[in-house]
Amino acid sequence: MSTQVELLNPILGAAAAVIAGTIDELPAKGQISLLNQSVTSQQVNVIVRGAGQISGIVMVGMSFITADRIASQMLDQAIKSFDQYAASAIAELVSRVGLQARSLLQECGIACEFSSPAVIKGTRVELPDLCIPAIVVPLATSLGEIHLTVGLRKLAMASAA
Repeated sequence: MSTQVELLNPILGAAAAVIAGTIDELPAKGQISLLNQSVTSQQVNVIVRGAGQISGIVMVGMSFITADRIASQMLDQAIKSFDQYAASAIAELVSRVGLQARSLLQECGIACEFSSPAVIKGTRVELPDLCIPAIVVPLATSLGEIHLTVGLRKLAMASAA
């Protein structure tokens, strides 16, 4: 669990910075909790997989309404029903989070990469790569609540000779 906490701060910092830069509002961090099952809990879930010195996934989840509101702001047009344009915009947001998180983790001496984002619609979808227990941080914005789930672990690496 302490490994996940070590990985959480850079990822949370990246998510807060990217969200703030996207919607011109710093999200408010809510009560941190643990997710003890490897399933989605939100209507829209965007997942990036960690590789390198880390393994597992980072998931950004939200309701369809929140996703539509964020996508509307990103695309500068009204999105009223979660469609391919909204999915693409939210995936781009999470891709930016992954890029920023990679930079922040590398500053901490953790070499890693994040995959391209995958959008999953629906609750209770099984996520086999999620390290349990995962840390969930709600991020409140005026557009709705965003759940950042960090289910990563640091891998033991062989020492270089």
